[in-house]
Amino acid sequence: MSIPFLAAKAVLLFILLAALAACGSGGPDPTPTATQQLEARAEAAYSYAAERNWSEQAQYFSPRAREVCGAPDYATRIGVFADLLIGMESLSENPTLEFTIREVVISGSEGTVYIDFSLDGQPASIHDEGKRRWVFLDGQWWEEHEAWQDGCVGWKLFQIG
Repeated sequence: MSIPFLAAKAVLLFILLAALAACGSGGPDPTPTATQQLEARAEAAYSYAAERNWSEQAQYFSPRAREVCGAPDYATRIGVFADLLIGMESLSENPTLEFTIREVVISGSEGTVYIDFSLDGQPASIHDEGKRRWVFLDGQWWEEHEAWQDGCVGWKLFQIG
C-alpha cells in the first residue's frame, strides 16, 4: 500500500468519526414506552391537585366518559373527595394537596395508576387505595372510571374491591 492511499483512508475515517460525533448517539431518540407515556400523562393530570383546579384535571378524563359526566360534574366529584380528605386530615386551614404517582401498570390498552395523597407534605391516613384506571383511546391515555357509562354516579368517593 502506498502512503497517499493510507492518508486518504485516514482522512475518510476522520470525516466519518466527525460526522458520527456531530450526530450524538448516531440514532434518533428512543420512543417512550407506553408506561412512560401514561406516567407523564398522569403526572400532568394530577399536577392540578396542588391548585385544586379540578376543571383542568377533567381534561384528562376520557372524551367518551365526559359525554355522560361533563367536566363540571367531574370537577365537583373530585372536589368533594378532596374537601372530605382535607376536612378529615388537615390541621391547617388551606393545606397543600398533592397527588404523587406510586406505580404505573399497563395491560394492553388499559393502565392502572396508583397514587398517594398528601396534605402539607404528610401522607393522608384516610383515603381510597389511590387506584385510578386509565385507557388508551385514539392514540392517547385518558383517566376513566370502570363505570363511566353510568355517568357521574360511577365516581365513588371510596371504592371497595
